[in-house]
Parts: sequence; C-alpha cells; structure tokens
Amino acid sequence: MKVLFVCKKSPFPDHDGESLAISQLIENFIAEGLQVDILFMKTPKHPIDKKDFPEEILNNCRVESVTVDTNLKIPDAVLNLFSNISYHVDRFLSPEFTSRLSQMLNETKYDIIQLEGLYMSLYTPVIKKIQADAKIVLRAHNVEFEIWERLTEQLPFGLKKAYLNLQTKRLKSFEINQLNTIDAIVPITEKDADTFKQLGCKIPVHVSPAGFKLKKWDNIQNANIINKSIYHLGALDWLPNLEGIEWFLEKVWPEIVSEEPEANFYIAGRNFPKKVKFSSQKGVHLIGEVKDAKEFCIDKQLMITPLFSGSGMRLKVVEGMAAGKTIVSTKIGAEGINYTSGENILIANTAEEFTSALLECFKNEALTEKIGKNARDFAFKHYDSHKFAQDLIAFYSRI
Repeated sequence: MKVLFVCKKSPFPDHDGESLAISQLIENFIAEGLQVDILFMKTPKHPIDKKDFPEEILNNCRVESVTVDTNLKIPDAVLNLFSNISYHVDRFLSPEFTSRLSQMLNETKYDIIQLEGLYMSLYTPVIKKIQADAKIVLRAHNVEFEIWERLTEQLPFGLKKAYLNLQTKRLKSFEINQLNTIDAIVPITEKDADTFKQLGCKIPVHVSPAGFKLKKWDNIQNANIINKSIYHLGALDWLPNLEGIEWFLEKVWPEIVSEEPEANFYIAGRNFPKKVKFSSQKGVHLIGEVKDAKEFCIDKQLMITPLFSGSGMRLKVVEGMAAGKTIVSTKIGAEGINYTSGENILIANTAEEFTSALLECFKNEALTEKIGKNARDFAFKHYDSHKFAQDLIAFYSRI
C-alpha cells in the first residue's frame, strides 16, 4: 500500500501534539511495510526543513516541502471580507504547493492520500483530477470550527469578535461542505466522529485516536520529584494553550502560592510569545522549548491542562498519563480521552475547583500516587499508537 501524507506543517521533529500524532503514524506505517511519501508546508510558524527529519524517514520516504507564507496579514484579512471563503482556510491555498503536489501525483500512483487536517482538503480537486482512483482520506485532528467558536465566545463584544464570528461561520460551512467530497474521514475521537455524522457525513468513518509509543515510556522512573511542582507542556503559539495558561496564572496560581509558598510552576513549549501575562509571579518558571518531553516531566509532581477552547484530543495528556503523572484538567482539556475523574485524572472547570484539586494533591500523597498509577495503567492499556496504526491500515484495505 502506498500512502501520501499531505500536511500543513512538518511532522518532524515531533515537538507538539499534532506533529507527534502524524510522525508516530508515519513511523508505524513504515514498520508495517507500507510505502510512505510526505509533502508538507514550510511556514513562518513552523520553518522546518526536511534536513531536520530523522535519517530513517529520509531513507524510507520521499519527503518534499514547499515554503508557504501562512502569516496573518491585516490587508489580506480585510480583503477577505469580500470573499466567501474563511480567512482561516484561505491562508493555506498556495499555487506552489499545488504544483508540487501535482508533480508528486503525476510521478507516483498512490492507494491512499491522507490529508492531515481540514485545511489540506483545499487540494482535493487537484488530487481527483490527477489520480481519480486514489482514496482521499481526511485525518481530522479536531473539529476546526469548534475551536474558533469556543475561542470567539471568550472575547468581549467588539470588532474582533464580530470578525471572528463571520470567519467561524464561513469555516463551519467549509468544513461541512468537505465532508462528503472525500472517500473517508478519520477523526481522532468518538466525539468528533459523532459531530461529523450529525453535520451530515455519509462517507465511511474510522476513529483512530492519537496514542503513544509504549517503548518510549516503558521504563520511566519518577524519582527525585521536585516537591510541590506543577508543569504545563504545550505550544504557546496555539491560542487555546496561551489562553488557558494566562487564566491559570491570573485566577489560580496566586491562591496556590498563598497556601503553599514553596510551590513551583514550570511552563514549557514551543514559540513563546514575547510576553505571557501574569508570569512574573513568585514560583513561575518560563522554560521555553524542551528537546525531550519525557526528560522534562520526569521530576515534576503534577501536570495541568487548563483549556477552555480547542477540539479533538490532547496527546500530551495521554503522555502525561503514561508518565504516571496526576493531571488536573478542565473537561475540554481532557476531551476525547475516556477518563474517569477521581480515578485516573482530576477534572476541574473553575478556578476554585482547580485550586482545591492542586492543594489536595500537595497534601494527600496517597491520592496523588493512586491517580498517577491508575493513569499510567490506563494509558498503557488503551493508547498504543502501533495498535491504532494497524487498525487504520485494516480500515484502508476495506475502503
């Protein structure tokens, strides 16, 4: 089976949830004997070149990249008001990318063309024109319009909210219109699959969660834990992450350090903004990008995921579970994971609930150890990325 991955960002290095989900699937497909090629956009936000790919991938795959400027530009955003397509989508339409995709399609016949995310479905007409027999599959990392609906709801009334409301409505229309133009859709969560079906999806649907490499996390030893330490790991150029962190720093952290003056909060991730609001407080450490998530989290006591917007699932939460961490998360932050609150995670949706849960974990060591152990057992039982890849290959053989 020959598979072409079409991506809006580089799958490697796997420093964020989306790239990790893609890279793991590529590696598992190769391990299962599939021929894999990769075409990705090299953008200002993700300026990765194929020279940064692992040697094993370069030896086994044809890897092509195209530089695409997806930066937000005010003149373009204003001109988009006179268009029918959402500016969220329009930024990813590139003649150069179309040309390179066409070249690859003309040179190699593929069985499956996997579009990584909604925005890559812009290229469905090109694919159908050149390779009508190839099966086009949308791997939906989330329901895109849901992210923007939730983000827009958080904004005060004004021009920005009105503009984003318009763009979100256009985005929803685009997403719905794409559902039945392809051959199959592969959501990451059951919730997203149900949403697509409610929106009118009639094509085959296969849920393929984002898992983790069991071997990577198998021998983790949570020794020398920093007492009363909390961490967050996630790219801060993704608005839901930044929104959640600034909420936590404003609403929760002052209460934590008031009760526990020795507490420390470590914030890591790619592409920090120039300023993170409320981050100059006592005990807050801005780490920036880390090379190894496992090494970063191993000596921390608790993990938080304070998300109030977003969609899909957070692979970093699954990895935190695999590391045996007690995680305190909003319901949206743990969305897509079949958790049991109080058993393998703690769900908190308000500042008061977050504060109470974290302080209880600091004071109740037995509770923290129990939830961490349960979380690890749960992750290893249900989120093996290789098993998910095998199931997806079986699905592809049937469509």
